[in-house]
Amino acid sequence: VPVMIEACMDSDKEVRAAAVAALAASGAEAKSVLPTLIAALRDADESVRKIAVNAMLGLGPALKTSMPALIELLQDKDPAISRSAAHLIGRMGPAARDAVPVLLDRIKASSPDADAAGAGYSDALRRIGPAAVPSLIEAMKTGSIQPPLLITTLGGIGPEALPALLETLRDDQARVRATVAEAIGQMGSKAAPAVEALCDTLRDKEPEVRAAAACALGQIGPSARPAAEPLAEALKDTAPQVRAAAVSALVATGLDPEQAAPVLFSAMEDKDLLVRRASVNALGKLDPVPADAAPVLVAALKENDATLRAYAARALGRIKQPSKETIPALLSALKSSDGAVREAVLEAIADLGPAAKDAIPDIARVVTGSDKAVQTRAVSALRAIGPAAESA
Repeated sequence: VPVMIEACMDSDKEVRAAAVAALAASGAEAKSVLPTLIAALRDADESVRKIAVNAMLGLGPALKTSMPALIELLQDKDPAISRSAAHLIGRMGPAARDAVPVLLDRIKASSPDADAAGAGYSDALRRIGPAAVPSLIEAMKTGSIQPPLLITTLGGIGPEALPALLETLRDDQARVRATVAEAIGQMGSKAAPAVEALCDTLRDKEPEVRAAAACALGQIGPSARPAAEPLAEALKDTAPQVRAAAVSALVATGLDPEQAAPVLFSAMEDKDLLVRRASVNALGKLDPVPADAAPVLVAALKENDATLRAYAARALGRIKQPSKETIPALLSALKSSDGAVREAVLEAIADLGPAAKDAIPDIARVVTGSDKAVQTRAVSALRAIGPAAESA
């Protein structure tokens, strides 16, 4: 072991890497190798640092004795060294609660563009769990950390964070309430105990908060089925972002297609494009998409907005028995100058399979076009149509 420890300080990085790996595999007592492994975390070579991280992960419970040294490394000016320390700290779970203030400081000091660094510290906090929640909520209130990182971290901690989040859902700041709702939504079905509170939040005085609550209910999914009535009421909201979020959430909570379709048809007539987009997109997610949706979807294919047309095309492809207007409407949309619309049309034709055999000549012409993504979709559509397309 002494020879290996000495080799860990060799001038040759390959020798250092081999020595660190050998030290990790030696089975030596943790307290005799830990100082060397910690020193290797500061190595100038990335491969040596990675081996040291893996070696320390193999120490098991003994890793916890390195906490003071890792907190010091967490504050290193080299982002790579700091992230390595964060990775190890996170693997200690709740036992690493003493590192929470430093992890938060590192996130605050990170550039908004430094996604990797922020995500690494966020992951460590997520693994530490409930012990990090009070500090995260305080950072939310002061606005010292970007909301996306807070949402990911608190949402990743899961249901154990719910009691504190539900209390904060009554905060005076709309920004905070909206962030809390988004964090709850990140938990998906695990946030089912929050459904009642989110339904109450649909009546918040601020539209951004109401929209966030509706989105969260949609993310919770079928467990939020009791929210159907409040969400239907939210379709009358004066703010379009709330109406759009409510439309999507109603379908995501598992509303029966026969009940959902009339609601969506009505929402498709909304004066706001955001709501119409959400309605058509939601309609395409019904299983099955009802046959009586074909006329409104064909009409939506003629809208000026390319995103709306793409949603409509995909939804038409999910109607099991296409109407006589479906294929002609899709082929007309296939002439669009927007590549995303053409791709959506070809996806729809592929979903219709043999029922779309009349589209073969038009698809064959697209195959020879210059748009590679569209070409790929066209080939897939021809394959889905089957033997009738073999001559194309």
